[in-house]
Amino acid sequence: MKPPQASCQLAAMLLIAAALCACGGGSAPARLLGTTPTAVPRASSLAQLNMDLSKAAPLDCTVSGGSAQTVQSNLRFTGPCAYTEQSGVACSRKIDDFYVYIKHSLPGNGSFIVSINVEKYKGPGDYTNATQVFVEAARGPDIYPWSQLVTSSRVAPDGRHVHLEETDVPPQSGTQALGVEHIGGDVYCAT
Repeated sequence: MKPPQASCQLAAMLLIAAALCACGGGSAPARLLGTTPTAVPRASSLAQLNMDLSKAAPLDCTVSGGSAQTVQSNLRFTGPCAYTEQSGVACSRKIDDFYVYIKHSLPGNGSFIVSINVEKYKGPGDYTNATQVFVEAARGPDIYPWSQLVTSSRVAPDGRHVHLEETDVPPQSGTQALGVEHIGGDVYCAT
């Protein structure tokens, strides 16, 4: 029998893999979450770590492509990946889960993926300590994951707007991710 933490990590890996497929992510990354990372000396920032890994430009979390024509969301990320989501995003409701998916391209052929899962979803309302957040920044085979399995959210009466409580999302242990992502604000579903 797997320990509860191992089961949660497996669930997180499957959720992010499903998000990649649902958002047209194509093929899976070369190195999946939870695998043993290559030996890399500790660095003080994500940018410094990436500079050590490759001569390519350091990974930053400035999304590629045009900005939102109509600002809908205001979901703020601070920490190693500073970013504010302002567009409508993909959402889906599956049995007792409400999923919010964000996926953007980053400079240097990178990607930025966020998955928010409102657990035990039964309609609009407050979901205290029943929301999970998974964040991943990647460049090539290098993946930097953060996760928070217990936070709170509120689904608006229209069922298309989610308010995520301000929360710290720590790096997943055993990975190359550094620092804590702080996330909070409002996100609107385009789907």
